[in-house]
Amino acid sequence: MSDKLAARCGVVVALLLSGTALAQGVVSFNNIQGVDPALRPLLMRYNGDPLSKTTGRIQILNRDGALIVNPNTGMTTFGLALDGLFGLGHLTFPLTEPGGSTQATLQVWDSSSGETYELASEKVDVPLSLVGLGGGALPVPNLLEISIPKTYPKLPPGVSGLTLDRLQSPDQNYLKFSARVRPHARYRLEASGNLDLWTWQQDVLTGSLSTPPAPAPEWGTVEILSTLPSHSGTYFRLVGVGGE
Repeated sequence: MSDKLAARCGVVVALLLSGTALAQGVVSFNNIQGVDPALRPLLMRYNGDPLSKTTGRIQILNRDGALIVNPNTGMTTFGLALDGLFGLGHLTFPLTEPGGSTQATLQVWDSSSGETYELASEKVDVPLSLVGLGGGALPVPNLLEISIPKTYPKLPPGVSGLTLDRLQSPDQNYLKFSARVRPHARYRLEASGNLDLWTWQQDVLTGSLSTPPAPAPEWGTVEILSTLPSHSGTYFRLVGVGGE
């Protein structure tokens, strides 16, 4: 082989190796295709209703915690295609390769409880294992064909504006809490002395939050009267658990 031919072959080999190194794992990120329509795992609110496409938001973190970017739009926060359903197109996962595996986190929230994931009180993290990424010469799989798990937990009911008043009687101390909450939801009142370890104080059911026959509102105010145990800490919080 002449020196010129060898040099040309070397260039070709170098280009091929470079192309292989640049190929990264790709997934068609949706919960619509790749499964029987009757078995589609919907994104759901605390009460079992599909998360509204008007207020539902999602974002995806790759295994190092960075947000995945849609290469066509540059977006990192996405809305829903239909109530409970998302279709984000082909997403590339950095530091992966076609045929490989990776870890990711799906973050879901209801923007009516907070515009961003950090501010929302109704949100959930879903750790995902993706096994068998596409891209390069491989076909691009749908999310539900390669992800574990294939179902998503419900969003918890939100809470905001928690306030506290201390009431005293001759023989007892009381705490009166007021908060903005969801109807027909379950909450847990917790106390802490250090903002690290939280202990249960009592369960709270919110009911309809309206007087029949008026329709139940999306948000309402609940008041909670609780005795003050001797072991209660300085800090209190109301945590959404689920639907009634």
